[in-house]
This record gives sequence, C-alpha cells and structure tokens, in this order.
Amino acid sequence: MIYHRTDTGRRMLCREDIDRIKILQHLNHHKGINFEGIRRLLALLPCWELKPCSDSDKAACPFIKDSTKPCWTLKNTVCREKGEDCRSCVVYRFGAYCTEDIKAVLHQW
Repeated sequence: MIYHRTDTGRRMLCREDIDRIKILQHLNHHKGINFEGIRRLLALLPCWELKPCSDSDKAACPFIKDSTKPCWTLKNTVCREKGEDCRSCVVYRFGAYCTEDIKAVLHQW
C-alpha cells in the first residue's frame, strides 16, 4: 500500500485505504489467499489496458516488460516520470475490488 505520511513518518489512512485493507483481509481470511498471492493477483491487472497510455509510454514502461509486481511497487515507471501519483491512479485505487473475480476479468480478454 502507498501511505500518506506525516513529517514524523506516521502513516495516515483515508477511508479508501481502510476499505482497501478490508478487501485484502477478506481475501486473506475468507478466500485463503496469502498476501504474496494477493500481490501477484494485483500484478495481473493490465494497467495499460485500463488507462489511456500511448504506444510510446507502453514501449518504455517497465511494468509491461516485468509484470511480476504491481506497477505501483516499481520506482521508474513512465507514469511517475510524468509526475502522476499512484494514489490517484484508477488501477491502484480500484484494482483490489476486482481481485475476487480476477478469473472473470482475465477471461474477458
């Protein structure tokens, strides 16, 4: 997760962060998916399909070349170089909501 932090390093959570944590806990406790499994599920979300990325952005994006981790865990993404914030990204914000039905999402392609 990407947390807002105070000057002293304390994590600040918003309602959306708390809702996201609840989803992850549900997947862990009720669906039996460990946190590494959840991370891998989130890495399957093709952000380049969900966001309007240009062909040149796609060609330069390290996530497309190595999708073993969610894009927001990578440091040198095209999005970050353009000054975009992962916390405002639709894939980061809403990706956890579709992990329970990830098979249905993947079969749509």
